[in-house]
Amino acid sequence: MCSTGTGAVSTLFSVFPYGQHPPPFKMVSTAVFILNFVLFILFFAVSVTRYARYPDLWSLMIRHPVQSLYISTFPMGAITLITFGITVIQGYYGFGGRSFLFTLWVLWWIDVAISALCCWGLIHVM
Repeated sequence: MCSTGTGAVSTLFSVFPYGQHPPPFKMVSTAVFILNFVLFILFFAVSVTRYARYPDLWSLMIRHPVQSLYISTFPMGAITLITFGITVIQGYYGFGGRSFLFTLWVLWWIDVAISALCCWGLIHVM
């Protein structure tokens, strides 16, 4: 469920240090972000559908020594979306104001909690 590659590319285009952020870089960065967002939602929906349809797979996957580590791709993919939201959507475009920043901050803390759960919880299960 990982879309961190496209998230990293969109962030790299948005923080490119040369040229004072020309408009083509912002457009490419935003286009790759949209691709990243679509892929993230698509893979998340497919994963939720899979585990809702076959609930027994969840316990098998959690106890598998290799497949369980792929759960950590969720917070890695989500943090690329949050980072882009802070640097470009709010920073460059000025979208959302203070409430948008607080929403991203809450999402960041949720992502931290899920990351910590993946880090220590999966090791405990394994």
